[in-house]
Amino acid sequence: MRPDTLNGADLKLEFYSFIDRKYRAPFTRLVLKIELLKNEAQRRIFNRIIIG
Repeated sequence: MRPDTLNGADLKLEFYSFIDRKYRAPFTRLVLKIELLKNEAQRRIFNRIIIG
């Protein structure tokens, strides 16, 4: 895993999966779901502005 090939989202994913493996914490899946929903919402808003 080379850090220069990762963007913020990948790093976040890597971090949460590390926490998940380390602590077996189901809350990380919830956090990831929220992140995905936020990204989806942002993409929709962006598309609406661009396509308009």
